Amino acid sequence: MYLRQVKPPNPWRAIVIYPSRSADVGETNQHQELLMSSRVRRIYLNEIELLPDASLGSKLVGLIVAKEKQAIAQAKQLVQQTKQELPSKAEQALILDLIETIIVYKLPQLGRTQVQQMLGLTEIDIKQTKFYQDVFTEGKQEGKQEGREEGREEGREEGETELLLRLLTRRLGSLEPSLMELIRRLNVSQRLDLAEATLTLTSVAELENWLQARQNVSS
Repeated sequence: MYLRQVKPPNPWRAIVIYPSRSADVGETNQHQELLMSSRVRRIYLNEIELLPDASLGSKLVGLIVAKEKQAIAQAKQLVQQTKQELPSKAEQALILDLIETIIVYKLPQLGRTQVQQMLGLTEIDIKQTKFYQDVFTEGKQEGKQEGREEGREEGREEGETELLLRLLTRRLGSLEPSLMELIRRLNVSQRLDLAEATLTLTSVAELENWLQARQNVSS
């Protein structure tokens, strides 16, 4: 499909990545020659041998397929390796954000704050990550702008809320006005919790359940 739609003018190669061989759809009569050619390579993440001196990139791949019991220990080692090997704060922030996100997805029962504590991330580490900057720093900037007209505190909170709504819309699709109104009514603590949960929510129904659970606790 890609070749038919894009028609690349240059020679090409493709890598097909599977979590394991069991997920491989196998060779079909229609594409057997293509899959068997030197242009296509299939990789099974759970078969990658991670040596002690493996690169940071290889270990990140290994973290994706690691068992839950091993993932935290591996993630802690990756955090330390990232700080030691990457002198650039911007590069560190990118990798730390990726490590944190992988663990959040692997352990959805934990909140993002708990994951940060388990990984030993400092406040400085967290403030460098893209997640923090997107949700909080940008929100504060928007809040300051609107605060000039309606008050600093009110403007800051409204800016953070609108940014949170945009993140949710980008992830889950359009939201009903009634659902958006419920989110706008959240207090500061609840908005922070929802910002952490944004990366693990996969549907509007899950968002509705999350909000319903918070309402039950509040009542």
